[in-house]
Amino acid sequence: ERLGAPAGARTSVIPMGITLPWHPVRHARLASRALRVLVLARLVPIKRISLAIEACAQARSVDLVIAGDGPEREALRALAERHCVVARFVGAVDSEAKAALFGWADVFLATSGTTPSGATEGYPVAPREALAHGVVVIATDDAVHRELRARSGAGVVLASDAGLADALYMEATFLDHTGNKESARALYKEAQALHRAEGDELALAYALQA
Repeated sequence: ERLGAPAGARTSVIPMGITLPWHPVRHARLASRALRVLVLARLVPIKRISLAIEACAQARSVDLVIAGDGPEREALRALAERHCVVARFVGAVDSEAKAALFGWADVFLATSGTTPSGATEGYPVAPREALAHGVVVIATDDAVHRELRARSGAGVVLASDAGLADALYMEATFLDHTGNKESARALYKEAQALHRAEGDELALAYALQA
C-alpha cells in the first residue's frame, strides 16, 4: 500500500544481491594465534557495534577489525579503549579490501537489531558476503538473522546479546579442533552445557558444522 500497489496484488520480495567471489581465499586457523573477528557495517546505532566490542572484551584472545564509518566511530573507539580491546578501525573499504578482510577473518560478527525507537534492519548484505567467502557468521538472535540462517544453514550461529562472548569462545575452540571427531564431540557437550539456559540452538549449530 505504501508503495502504491493495488490491494490484493501479488508481490515478491527479492533480497539485494551480492557479488560472489571467484576463488575465496581462506587462511588456516592456528591454535597459537588470536581469533580473528571482523565487523563490517555502518557505525550507526542500529548496527549496535558496542555489543561486538563488549563481547570481544569478555572473550579471550580476540583480534578485532571494524570496517566501516559513521557518526559513532569515536564513541566506539573510546569504548574499545575502556574495555582494553585492541580494535583496529579501518574505515570504509572498497571491494578489494573487503575481500581481503573476509580472507583474513575467522568469524564475522553481526550485531544489528531493534533500536530503542523501534527501527529494524532489512535483510542483511554483509553477513551474506561473509558466508560467500566461507566465513562463519555469529549473529544476534533476531528475526532478520533467523531468516538468514534459515536460508543459509549451519554457517550462521545465533546467540543472545549476552551470549555473544560465549559464541566467540566456542568458535575459537571449534576451529582449533576441526577435523578431530573426539574434540568435536567434546565441544558439542561443552556447548550444550554453556548454553543450556538458552536451549540447544548454539550447540546444534556447532554440531552441524562438525
